[in-house]
Amino acid sequence: MRKHVYANVSTTDAVLNYLVELVMTVTPHNGLSNNIKTKLINWRGATIGKGNKFWRDVWIDDYKNLIMGNNITLGKSVMLISAGGITIEDEVMIAHGAQIISAGHQICPSSESLRFSGLSVDSINIRKGAWIGAGAIVLPGVQIEEGAIVGAGSVVTRSVSKFSIVAGNPATYIGSRNLRADPAT
Repeated sequence: MRKHVYANVSTTDAVLNYLVELVMTVTPHNGLSNNIKTKLINWRGATIGKGNKFWRDVWIDDYKNLIMGNNITLGKSVMLISAGGITIEDEVMIAHGAQIISAGHQICPSSESLRFSGLSVDSINIRKGAWIGAGAIVLPGVQIEEGAIVGAGSVVTRSVSKFSIVAGNPATYIGSRNLRADPAT
């Protein structure tokens, strides 16, 4: 029989996480709310820097596996599934409705139910100054390097190199932000 992996969350933790989710859902996008949200996220176990901005309805499933730097913006209805670990460096923008997913179900033989197959996890790193467009999905194991841009609605299945622009499903390279090209060439 296959060993199943489930998150063990106490009733107390589940209730406290629910209360934080409630605050994240109903509070507006302003300075006071951002300070409260930052303190609550830290309190639940995340490592989070200063100057971050959270729009309404940001959802985080596993605070203990989330590391956030400074001056990050998470748009409305951003979802962070962080069971596999998510690290977001300074000055990253994640637009409305984006999903950063570091865990999913294991694929098991057809004779077993996927529902109870356990988790397959892999960390996601989003480096300094990257921008994840509205509705984009970043899947487990992906590294978004410094200054990269992920186009709106893209599905990122592979790592994205420094200052690259990717878009589509699956996301593919469409350009570069390298503005320092030598005009003589």
